[in-house]
Amino acid sequence: MKNLTPDIEFFKTLLEYSFDSFDLLDNAGNIKFQSYFSGHISNINEQENLGKSFFESVYDDDKEQIKELFKKTLKNPGEQYSFECRLFRQKDNLTVAEGIITNQLLNDNIKGILLVSRDITNIKDAEKEEEKYKRYQKFLSETALTFLELPNKTDIYAYIGKSLKYLMNDAVIFIHSYQEPTNTLKIEYSYGLSEKGQELMHTYVKKPSYLSGRLNKKHVGTIVSGKLFYLRNGLRDLSLKAFTNELIERFETDLNLNSAYLIGINRKSVLYGTVTILNIDKISLDLFSVIETFAYQAAIAIHRKELEEELIIEKKKVEEADRLKSAFLTNISHEIRTPMNGIIGFSQLLQDEKLASDKRINFINIIEKNSQVLMNLVNDIIDISKIESGQLKLNYSELNVNTFIDEMYTWANNEKRLKQIKNLEIKSVKSLSDETCQMYVDPARLKQIFLSLLNNAFKFTESGIIEIGYHIVDDEAGIYDRLFQFYIKDTGVGINRSDQKVIFDRFRQAEDSIIRKYGGTGLGLAISKELIELMGGKIWLHSKINQGSVFYFTIPHLSSRDQVNKVKFTSIMSDEFSVKEEKKILIVDQDETSIILLKELIDLEDVNYLVCNNGLQALNILHSVNKIDLILIDIKMQYTDGFNVIEKIKKYNSSIPVIVQTADVLQESKQKAFDAGCDEFLTKPIQKNYLNKYISKYLED
Repeated sequence: MKNLTPDIEFFKTLLEYSFDSFDLLDNAGNIKFQSYFSGHISNINEQENLGKSFFESVYDDDKEQIKELFKKTLKNPGEQYSFECRLFRQKDNLTVAEGIITNQLLNDNIKGILLVSRDITNIKDAEKEEEKYKRYQKFLSETALTFLELPNKTDIYAYIGKSLKYLMNDAVIFIHSYQEPTNTLKIEYSYGLSEKGQELMHTYVKKPSYLSGRLNKKHVGTIVSGKLFYLRNGLRDLSLKAFTNELIERFETDLNLNSAYLIGINRKSVLYGTVTILNIDKISLDLFSVIETFAYQAAIAIHRKELEEELIIEKKKVEEADRLKSAFLTNISHEIRTPMNGIIGFSQLLQDEKLASDKRINFINIIEKNSQVLMNLVNDIIDISKIESGQLKLNYSELNVNTFIDEMYTWANNEKRLKQIKNLEIKSVKSLSDETCQMYVDPARLKQIFLSLLNNAFKFTESGIIEIGYHIVDDEAGIYDRLFQFYIKDTGVGINRSDQKVIFDRFRQAEDSIIRKYGGTGLGLAISKELIELMGGKIWLHSKINQGSVFYFTIPHLSSRDQVNKVKFTSIMSDEFSVKEEKKILIVDQDETSIILLKELIDLEDVNYLVCNNGLQALNILHSVNKIDLILIDIKMQYTDGFNVIEKIKKYNSSIPVIVQTADVLQESKQKAFDAGCDEFLTKPIQKNYLNKYISKYLED
């Protein structure tokens, strides 16, 4: 029978095709035998390695562990011990190996320390990748949930820095918010600066706010891509003035921060801020996508907070409007029923045939007085309705202003006598002679304004002085040659600064307690303001509590009927007329709320707002004002639609940017507006970011 016992070549072949390595060591750790695969993973030739120490191929950090295990194996013949260590590959690359070691010195066939091991480098690498993936996934999941809980944008910016610092422990991180209209970055937070770094910042940056600066506009379009960018020139690629060359060099040398990265916090091409990351080493590519996803999460959180803030503001406006409506209805009911009570009550008493003649005359006077109060209230309501519908017409005629002031002075003295106010002095001031004080105005409406303001002065002044008068002033806006600046001054209770902002609003008074104490509908000042603006002027006040108030208003000094056409369609409202203002924006909209909102939304300094409520007024302003820089126009207006007006504006001066802002969302209207020549088309409700983006686009120097 043939001998089936395998020979040495048979076993050698088996070892060569095995994925396990076999090392046989003597009791000193020197290699006696090594299989082919063992030599491959340890980068040691089988023949060349014989007689050498196995520990030479072990990574330094693992040598002590393997030597201790080897000693333990020597003491326990026949026992098997598991191990894992790193072995050197070619060009100093490491391989991770795991296996068993056993003392077979007493085994006559082996007579050595046997190590059986396998290369698990790929397995370890895969485990690391999986662990890293889970860590990143957990990071993004937790941050997404946390963003939902943060109460405001400030906390969001802070959380961005803290989270990225957790993700990249050795990095220095700067968080900036972005203001689009001015194209500026504002420092919000910084994280990761060592004591040395803080010392450098303190030495080279005198003011923390100086870490803000303008963003290079050519970079904005790139940043809003949402990608993390490696800055080849480090901090030198940033435009922040605080990062001087000297500071950058110290950062690079003293802190070893050589790698710089920048990513925008943006959503749908709207930039909310930037993150600058300074690192010792370059950021790995797999971390790029994590940072980009995180930055997008942050942008969504900021966008959501902005929407929430806008909703809160709108909610407050609705609640305030509802409160004002209720207060007005309650107040108007009181103002109507009070005189009606007198009229009906004393009319019934007059039916008594036995009534004494002196009482009858007194009752008739009371009825007449209450009838006049009721008539004034009805007139106010009619006036405000006409103003809202654009049907209020002005009837200009020549007026001698001095004679008019004398008439108002006489009326005020009669009112003082009727109210039996003893400690009150009435004064009047006239700045022109009787021969030179002629003007064209609507006398009835001017009288209505004066009586409204004088009634307020009497209502709130129990003693002291009420003074009426006028001065001639130059028109700083350059629309008219000169202006009559009228004023009514009193030494009454005065008005809080916060209340001064709303006192000219319809149905508003300074505070509810004043309504209760003094009465009134809150329409008088609102009507006066509208009338003054219809005549081309403006109204404002100076007031201090317990010191009194001065109401000023201007009316153009029109010396002939021909000049009336200049103001007939011109209604200008301006917070301040100033020769220092560089830009003029014309707002054309018949809705006062929309006008106020636009002025609040526009995030610009040094701008003069010219406001009118129809297209004819807009064209008149365009021809009379020296330079209009931009026009915001609604397409739904009185007299003529916005499309016609846009065509005429562009025909007059095609270089003036025209931005349509309208509640009309029809595509046909949008196309019609562009066909007429508009440059941009925004639909209401107007978004602040988009509005300022377009305004900034056209008002850049």
